[in-house]
Amino acid sequence: MTIENKSEIIEELKSNIELELKQSKIDLAEQTKAIDIDEEDVIESEDLSHSSEAKDVYMMIQEQIRLKESDINSLNRVEFSEKHIRVDFGSVFLSNEVCYVVGVDHKRFKNNNQEIMPISIESPFFKKVRGLEVGSEIEFNGEKVRIEALA
Repeated sequence: MTIENKSEIIEELKSNIELELKQSKIDLAEQTKAIDIDEEDVIESEDLSHSSEAKDVYMMIQEQIRLKESDINSLNRVEFSEKHIRVDFGSVFLSNEVCYVVGVDHKRFKNNNQEIMPISIESPFFKKVRGLEVGSEIEFNGEKVRIEALA
């Protein structure tokens, strides 16, 4: 098995994150409206409670936006066209029929019927496979992991 569509996989990953970022910004705008209390109306304790909850959600969404922007910036700084001979930041590798992208943590997706799993350099899995070459095998969480292809 080989990795022939590395740039396509990376672009789809970026696109997925950008779509989520766009939705988070829409959610943030909606949450901003929920925070506002019309000062001319009588303010009841329930209004203040809802406003406080809305502020908490607003702050969570802001953090999600910050993380997604950071992920996009990280991906844009990586030279994914570089051919890797060992698993490292910016590499894409196949193992156990899953294609791993080393750069940022993100949810799985499919590209041309291939399971794609983005992982960050902070993940325990990356720390275990870092530096491995094609043909190398390790055990992780009780499963045998073999590097089948690397790009």
